[in-house]
Amino acid sequence: MAGIGFGGGTGGKGGAGSEPPQAFARHAMIQEVRGYWEALRQGDTLPSRADIDPRGIKGALTGAFLIEHNMPGIGRLRIAGMNFTDFLGMDARGMPLSALFDPLAWPRLADALDQMVQRPAILDMQLEAEAGPGRPALLARMLLLPLRRDETRSAMSLGCLALPPLSAPPAGRMMIRHLRADPVLPSHLRAVPHARARLASFAENPAPEFRVKPSPAARPYLRLVDTDPDHP
Repeated sequence: MAGIGFGGGTGGKGGAGSEPPQAFARHAMIQEVRGYWEALRQGDTLPSRADIDPRGIKGALTGAFLIEHNMPGIGRLRIAGMNFTDFLGMDARGMPLSALFDPLAWPRLADALDQMVQRPAILDMQLEAEAGPGRPALLARMLLLPLRRDETRSAMSLGCLALPPLSAPPAGRMMIRHLRADPVLPSHLRAVPHARARLASFAENPAPEFRVKPSPAARPYLRLVDTDPDHP
């Protein structure tokens, strides 16, 4: 699958063996969401918002998000996992995706969002934020995957923000270190991961609410909540 790997890791030195354990966890989260999205595709048709079942990405719910593209270059968060709250220090639902980014990165982000919707394309970004005095820069990764457009609503996309553990919100917003915009490949040119085999078992049981259950280590108010009235 094009656009999944970063090669030598986010640090820029050494190979994958030099990455800290949390870096592998970030990559695994991204790959889980990408694999699930690929498995949902029917031929060359993109998945729709209604196809998304949180059980298919249960290992990535803290970073999962849905954005609505109601204006060119703008993506507004309809669902936002706990990673957004940890990074921003507040509930991110209803905010534009650009709230995570430094203003200098906004034009590049807007162009990338337009590409994703219009081509369509898969966005894979390496991100960096100033953590604070005496602290190393925060390295993160974001994946954005287009969804099939419903005639009655704006275009939407499924995403994942993979972060290392944060003890406090960083001092700065995200800058884009590297961005890949890969066209969505037709079915005969892509490799479908074995996530498709898990989808059959989901069909026999109703999907639960798209929420993140609180854990003893998590703040109780951090939940993944869909505010869209059309999709309870």
